[in-house]
Amino acid sequence: MSRQISCFPRVLFLLCAALPAFAADIVLQGGGTLAHIVGGGPWVTAVTLVNLTGGTVPYVLHFIGDDGQPMTLATTAGNASELTGNLGSGASFIFETNGPTDGPVQQGWAYVETEQDAWIAGSAVFRLTIPDSPIYEASLPLDTGIHKQFGLPFDHVDATTGFAMANSFSNLAITVTLTFYDEFGTQFFSDTFNMAGLTHQAFMLPDRYPQVAGKRGLVLVTSNGFINVVGLRARGGGFTTITPLVLQGW
Repeated sequence: MSRQISCFPRVLFLLCAALPAFAADIVLQGGGTLAHIVGGGPWVTAVTLVNLTGGTVPYVLHFIGDDGQPMTLATTAGNASELTGNLGSGASFIFETNGPTDGPVQQGWAYVETEQDAWIAGSAVFRLTIPDSPIYEASLPLDTGIHKQFGLPFDHVDATTGFAMANSFSNLAITVTLTFYDEFGTQFFSDTFNMAGLTHQAFMLPDRYPQVAGKRGLVLVTSNGFINVVGLRARGGGFTTITPLVLQGW
């Protein structure tokens, strides 16, 4: 399995056309990525795929675990590491993860393969259900762009910030650098690490970087390969997702 090969025509077209980077909510042709998907225990992910093309198109939705290997995920559409089908023009495919609430949590990322001239949009809605508490939800658009650099606001004064990222375009390892700036624009910390091909990471920033405690500002995520990223802001038992910032020209 190699997302790099399956997506290469779309990547080559964008690069040769000298198009700018686009935000995650701009729909480009040729499939896209969900930087995080989770199921089991208190977590459910509801996924929607929508065909914006003028005719029927095929799709394959792959689930990949943290280790970069295909992940068999329990869903309302069946238990599998990939889901396949055809979508008519304007049609939607909707399903939810449905792992046992008393079982282990499964997490990873997902990507959609389709024809190179097809527009498939989509979203994931993360649902957290805890007894005697409200049900919390947050959404993430299917990212159809290609990026190597993102900005994510963080806040560890009034909340807690985390994020998920996937090495989504290559079987090869990539190098990722996180550079932290406080709210005055002063850099105060950085870290560099490697991600093996097709792997996924998800963590809350203070758990890995105690240097961010009591601070807020911006973390710049830079990679030498294409990645997909989503942020998470948690406060008082609730949470919301943070769409990454992509500057034109990155």
